[in-house]
Amino acid sequence: MYPITTISPRDRQLLEGLAASNTVAIREIYDEVLPSIQYYVRQNGGDDDAARDVFQDALMALYRRLGSDALTLTCSLKSYLRVMCRNLWLKRLRRDTREAGVLPEGQEVADLDDSMQQRMEGAEREGLLWRHFETLEAGCQSILKRFFAGESLRNIAQQMDTSEGYIKKRKHICKERLVASVRADARFLELVA
Repeated sequence: MYPITTISPRDRQLLEGLAASNTVAIREIYDEVLPSIQYYVRQNGGDDDAARDVFQDALMALYRRLGSDALTLTCSLKSYLRVMCRNLWLKRLRRDTREAGVLPEGQEVADLDDSMQQRMEGAEREGLLWRHFETLEAGCQSILKRFFAGESLRNIAQQMDTSEGYIKKRKHICKERLVASVRADARFLELVA
């Protein structure tokens, strides 16, 4: 159904319930995850209303990803939602800080240094790229892997016993497919926003 790996049967049931807009499953997700989000947001300058807003945003983003088959889950649902909420809360704090120019009294932003944030965002983009790369047919993967590794088109053509012109054309087509696939992913829009 979804490209979800290493997931418990309970989490799969909750995700399927969320995808089907099942109110019982959604209530269970709220009951299991929201208290920890409220605690985190309160500890970082927010209140329960702000925590509910952030949690709702995260749940809607998760719902959209389920609808577009754009989810690869390698941790528990609770951990996944907590990370999403933490990122949304930090993003909101940074945005509010920029707009106001100052932090409200007693509020601290657990701000990552720019290089750390750039590395994290780069890793997310790279992960997205490789997930889509793995959906390409084997021939495309082979050509692009060799090309990305710095191998010349001439060498690739010789090893594949074909012409350099053919390899050049295939590389272009494969690369275009990869780019189109990545750009169609809802996560891509989040990462470039």
